[in-house]
Amino acid sequence: MYDTTTTETVIQGRQLQHTDEMSFFDKAAVVTPADQPDGPIDLWRLCTVTQIPSASLSLFDTLSVIFWGLIRDQIIVPFARRYKRHESGFTQLQCMGIGLAISVVAMVVAGALEVFRLNTFLIGCAEVSTVVGQLEFFYDQALDGMRSLCSALSLTTIALRNYLTALLVTIVICETTRSRELGWIPNNMNKGRLY
Repeated sequence: MYDTTTTETVIQGRQLQHTDEMSFFDKAAVVTPADQPDGPIDLWRLCTVTQIPSASLSLFDTLSVIFWGLIRDQIIVPFARRYKRHESGFTQLQCMGIGLAISVVAMVVAGALEVFRLNTFLIGCAEVSTVVGQLEFFYDQALDGMRSLCSALSLTTIALRNYLTALLVTIVICETTRSRELGWIPNNMNKGRLY
């Protein structure tokens, strides 16, 4: 297993120890003959068990979407059907509105919890409600020949959102590191201002 003693892997004077939890991430830390630990390290091929790249955090968004999708289909929609007397439980516009409202709550909660270094699971719930509402809206309200195009445009907006997010993060990094300071979003989240 590849390991390093840089300040990024050391917390309060002690190096983080390997644990058996989430051991499937260990594959990224296994030194192979193609790796050269004594030379410059390619983090796309080899990293320590305490450096899982921040891009892998989107995995948790996907898992929460699966979780909240099941909750929505098995609990929320049947409950709403009984009381709203609507075939889908909520109208498509209500579903999108609920998703956007939960998104606002999720961002407020995420910002507040970041101060205390906690994690939140609400964004998957918001995404399920918004995306499912959009798809139902397009299939229910669009002309037959436009359904696929509307679904494609919906997915295109998600892709554009991800590109815009990447652009904003790049701008923040560039602007906050101009004076040779650490910046707001450094590799070590404990030293940054991610909130």
